[in-house]
Amino acid sequence: MEPTEATLPLFGEEPARPLADRLRPTQLEDVVGQDHLLAPDAPLDRTVARQRLGSAILWGPPGVGKTTVARLLADAGNLAFEPVSAAFSVADLRKVFATARSRRGIGQGTLLFVDEIHRFNRAQRDSFLPYVEDGTVKPDWASARRLSPRGGREGAERGPSGGGGISAIPPRVGGRREA
Repeated sequence: MEPTEATLPLFGEEPARPLADRLRPTQLEDVVGQDHLLAPDAPLDRTVARQRLGSAILWGPPGVGKTTVARLLADAGNLAFEPVSAAFSVADLRKVFATARSRRGIGQGTLLFVDEIHRFNRAQRDSFLPYVEDGTVKPDWASARRLSPRGGREGAERGPSGGGGISAIPPRVGGRREA
């Protein structure tokens, strides 16, 4: 549908974004409920400080921020963010890997966010291996189930720490904070 005068925003305002998008943190310091990973001297904080982002598993139920944290890690590491899922064919994955290899050739890295890895078939999983081994991509695996990554890489469990995560909404959202 082509926008009409009636559907265009007034006074140059942007159309309203969904609430979840407006609440989403824009930097790692804004993430709440994940202090065990992101607090000063926590595993991901140390990784970001050293600018040595490696492979990781972000594990937890839907809605705890696995994708958001992965995007923010890519931003913090000056990496391109490439999300993939089991809906991608091997040919689609190869295109993503070729793009990552081109970026690598000009000095930019790629954080590959692999959502729901347990849904990938063997051919899809096998297509990752040469690109992970040669450093073309640094995968950030996200799954609803705990996985044991190959090669003994360390996994980071994602989920609310403490239990009061939802009450700690940043004050920048909505301009006020409820007590």
